Amino acid sequence: MLGIRTSVKTDAQCSAAELVFGTTLRLPGEFINPNTNSQKLNLENYVDQLRDHMSKLKPINTREQSRAVYVPKDLSNCTHVWIRCDKIKSPLSSSFEGPFKVVSRKSKYFVIEKHGNIDTISIDRLKPAYLDHEPPYVLLDRLTDKSITESKCKDDKSLQMTKTVLWAHPISQSRMLTVSAAG
Repeated sequence: MLGIRTSVKTDAQCSAAELVFGTTLRLPGEFINPNTNSQKLNLENYVDQLRDHMSKLKPINTREQSRAVYVPKDLSNCTHVWIRCDKIKSPLSSSFEGPFKVVSRKSKYFVIEKHGNIDTISIDRLKPAYLDHEPPYVLLDRLTDKSITESKCKDDKSLQMTKTVLWAHPISQSRMLTVSAAG
């Protein structure tokens, strides 16, 4: 297409590009200066120049590769932490597990007591847990009296609730509903 637009029309004595732009177009072949001396290219000299030129080239980073990680300030003195789940989760599932007790701290990781096991977790996955009281599993570990736990279980089994529901409009006694639930 470029060749057709730059070719000179015999009847107008100019090209279509000259009529539109007012000047001649430069063709890609005109950008490259052909070797007019028709010298033979010295291959050894060319290879040396190419090696020299390539050794001066420096690689350029395409983008910054470091990923800044936010570490909360309270993480250094908290007693319990939440652990981020880095797995594919089902909808409406929690992004964090815990809270879990901190056993010891290092600069890049914490040693955590997780479900009775000791586990090492990177600080990138941790978030401090702000607790009003200790979690129930920690309290259960501290119970040493078996009679307290046994009496609690007996009380739970014997607990029964009976609820009577009355309707807003007067109804007969036969339509009154009694619900009984065992806990």
